[in-house]
Amino acid sequence: MLEQFRRAGNAVLVGRAMFAEGSAKPQPMGRLQLFLRGDPESPTKEERFVLRTDEEGNFKFPNVPPGPYMLTNRIAGQPIWRLRVELKPAEEQQLELNPGNSVAVRDDFPQPR
Repeated sequence: MLEQFRRAGNAVLVGRAMFAEGSAKPQPMGRLQLFLRGDPESPTKEERFVLRTDEEGNFKFPNVPPGPYMLTNRIAGQPIWRLRVELKPAEEQQLELNPGNSVAVRDDFPQPR
């Protein structure tokens, strides 16, 4: 229903969150809260989106102005993911969240110590 109200030129970010500790097989991260925040050094700096994954770990940010963003699962505390996402006008971008792009491997917004 909300899809029909997508503004012309806005992007969509879809994907699935899967994670596991150690050598365990990654499992869907159901009901995980995700935050998509505009990059503080860009025109999207005031943009904020929040959602929860479904029971299978799927997510969809359906109406996002194009530009650079940080996708994370925590605003405070240690996140599993902290990724830079660049959305182009009218694009539907797919992003799988998994152990291979977690902060243990890749942190696009390292916190100052």
